[in-house]
Amino acid sequence: MTGPTVSRHTRIIQVREMLDSLERITPARRHSVAETIVRMLRGEALDPDLTFRPSQRQTVVRSLDDLEHEVSQGVPEPSAFDRKAQILID
Repeated sequence: MTGPTVSRHTRIIQVREMLDSLERITPARRHSVAETIVRMLRGEALDPDLTFRPSQRQTVVRSLDDLEHEVSQGVPEPSAFDRKAQILID
């Protein structure tokens, strides 16, 4: 569940839980969960309430584009996808 009534902290916890599940779920489900993770991270990163320097925003958007590209290529490798996503979360 995401949306304006769910706090940023709760959404990040949800993303972390989904990342933790990647190695335990089927490849088809992994693809779907990875797509959801990218969508949620993009929503967080593009939140107008966040203040990024332009160079930071560019780096975040580029990293999200890389994750999205990885998902579009098929089923992402769980540990690599998790590592890239964790960098964005942190």
